[in-house]
Amino acid sequence: MESGESCRVITIANARGGVGKTFLSIHLAYMLAEKGKKVLLVDTDPQGTVGLWLNLDSPATLFHLLLGESSLDECILRYKDKFDLILAKESIKEAEIRMVGMVAREHLLKNRLEEFDVFNRYDYVLIDTSPSLSLLNQNAYLASKEVLVPINMEPLAVVGASSIIESIKIIRKLLKHKITLLGIVPTFVSKQSNVAKQVLQMIHTSYDSVLPQIRSSVRVKEASGSFMTINEYDAKNGIIEDLQSLVERVMDGQKV
Repeated sequence: MESGESCRVITIANARGGVGKTFLSIHLAYMLAEKGKKVLLVDTDPQGTVGLWLNLDSPATLFHLLLGESSLDECILRYKDKFDLILAKESIKEAEIRMVGMVAREHLLKNRLEEFDVFNRYDYVLIDTSPSLSLLNQNAYLASKEVLVPINMEPLAVVGASSIIESIKIIRKLLKHKITLLGIVPTFVSKQSNVAKQVLQMIHTSYDSVLPQIRSSVRVKEASGSFMTINEYDAKNGIIEDLQSLVERVMDGQKV
């Protein structure tokens, strides 16, 4: 096996906001770590939602890593002895502007991760993205081999997912990068909602690889407001069973 080949690099993406990208990123990182996996979570979203959710801050962020101003270890934070993470802040927008003039600008994130031997240090690298088709998102795709697409129970989220699928096809064709769809994750599902039923039908009709769905729970917002994962905030919540099923499927690596 080649160096770093065993590391799974997964981008969580949807061109629509509010679909659960950060929710999934944080909880996958937490629960994979609970299974003994070494996990690095990288936030590329200028809103910095990962840091806000977990109440973490750092003077050295993805901005400094990408521009070569800080080493990987200077940028890494540890969340409760579970997993490592690199935060993003509003300043990442400046980094993106400066990246435009750089050689191999689409590969900058991958090159930085390789430079610091990330793919040999971790079992999983999860990349949380913003709802856009930005240069940073291109970097995320080209650093990844798999994409996980959450879709909440809104028809426009299905449209946003379709945009991501098209981006994957373009990257495969034009940039010759082997990247696959790990799966679609229906999020915040309320089985009593007629809209949810319609969206679920749309998802299953449109995609072959639909992973276990995550139910809706007000406790998730309460957990984020308390700067915790749902596992820490309400260990008996049914949503944890959904997440466990999803983690098992992710670990299986079933993809199309």
